[in-house]
Amino acid sequence: ESIAVAVNRISVTVSIGSGKPEGRHSDGIHIFCGAMGIHKQEIVQLLWCLLLVNIDHIHCETPNFVIVGADCNNNGDCNTVLTCIDKKCKYPCPGPCQGNTTCEVHDHVPYCACKPGFSGNPFTGCQEEVPVNQCNNNTPCDSLLACINGKCQDPCPGPCYGNTFCVVLKHVPFCGCNPGFSGNSYTGCQEQGSVDQCNDNNNCDKLLACVNGKCKDPCSGLCSDNATCEVHDHVPYCTCMSGFSGNPIIGCKDIARYSHRCLITGIRPSGKKIYRVERFIKVNFYAAFSHCITHGGRLATVESTDENALIKEEIRKTGIRNYEFWTSGTNLGGDWLWMSSGEGLPEFRDWNVLEPNNLGGNEHCLEFYEKNSNGYMWNDKSCNQ
Repeated sequence: ESIAVAVNRISVTVSIGSGKPEGRHSDGIHIFCGAMGIHKQEIVQLLWCLLLVNIDHIHCETPNFVIVGADCNNNGDCNTVLTCIDKKCKYPCPGPCQGNTTCEVHDHVPYCACKPGFSGNPFTGCQEEVPVNQCNNNTPCDSLLACINGKCQDPCPGPCYGNTFCVVLKHVPFCGCNPGFSGNSYTGCQEQGSVDQCNDNNNCDKLLACVNGKCKDPCSGLCSDNATCEVHDHVPYCTCMSGFSGNPIIGCKDIARYSHRCLITGIRPSGKKIYRVERFIKVNFYAAFSHCITHGGRLATVESTDENALIKEEIRKTGIRNYEFWTSGTNLGGDWLWMSSGEGLPEFRDWNVLEPNNLGGNEHCLEFYEKNSNGYMWNDKSCNQ
């Protein structure tokens, strides 16, 4: 089948293969062609147009102008966007260019380049570029940002759920209920005045928790990607999946390996503090802080020798030796204070020998650590471990 195409006084006979090329109008192939300004560009534009519809052969009646399919002895016999291959003028792309590349022809020569977002050798194949970590911890980030998956990002809404607001203090997201709502901002706030279904967890099945007067699945929306959630006696525990580690509430990564457990502070009706050792999970300081709030308490504060002794006794009861347990003590602003209460450390201190030493200039959180025969004592540690 032949089609005669006229382009500004240049008559071209086109020989096409069987079947209707995709996108070609019944009245010709002008759908792919655009108006051009000068003689040479018109022919080149026509060439591209014809290539798009799988033209087998083109013969131009215009003297001294050769394009696809014409006989040749060398590149000089062909248009500059063609190459003399096997004695025929042919379009050389993609030719030597391999996967994830682009190909352009200049003066008969095909040039290969990697597509945007890819790098490598375009003649053997380009690979997707691996992003470089912007940060490994919160230190290089603005105080209103946190290091999440190697990038300084806004940690809000992060652990905050329905009907809440989120603010960031020294890289840490804190949640609160919106006006007119109350409850636990880390599991979701409820409109005030709703009818209570429960008063405490004892009114609910062991796999549910009493949240704002309702028996609910405490795992719902709590854990991040690459994490699982299990409920033990009303308490949800997020853990990173096998091969991942980190903060199971914000995001588990496959690099850092955390080793800390956390200490939850609670208040009895009498006003006396109680402590509970969270022994099922190992998280960094920020995840420990959020975890304790989510589970009805606060990351531990120590305000007296009696409270310090009580914590040590609770750790001793677990039978765990040579591990590390977070408290809410931090010196992120330069002075040591309890993050859970905002109060400074008491005159009483229980630092281990030669502590705090701020090793590497990055130890800003307070833990209980069994370093030697002295038993569990205070130690400063990187908040991201």
